[in-house]
Amino acid sequence: SYVVTVAKNASKVKRIFQLRAFERLTLDEIVERLFVEGLFYSDAKPRFSKTKVAHILHDRSYLGFIWFREQWWPGKHEALVDQTTWDLVRVSL
Repeated sequence: SYVVTVAKNASKVKRIFQLRAFERLTLDEIVERLFVEGLFYSDAKPRFSKTKVAHILHDRSYLGFIWFREQWWPGKHEALVDQTTWDLVRVSL
């Protein structure tokens, strides 16, 4: 299977990590900030849910890994989040 990065969604993911790691916003604050900045979940549903934001912040695929055979493996896709940002988010959760 292949991992495909969608540019408009990649920028949203990067912003979510940035808001948590460097601005230390809560999930509610991240949801509100994304909406105010015009970064919508979809055309039909503009606001991200707190659950979706939490899921994104825990998903190692954004760090460049893939889940295969019950464990994480280095992927060949572009990492959207660097290790430092990932670590800052881990500490903040």
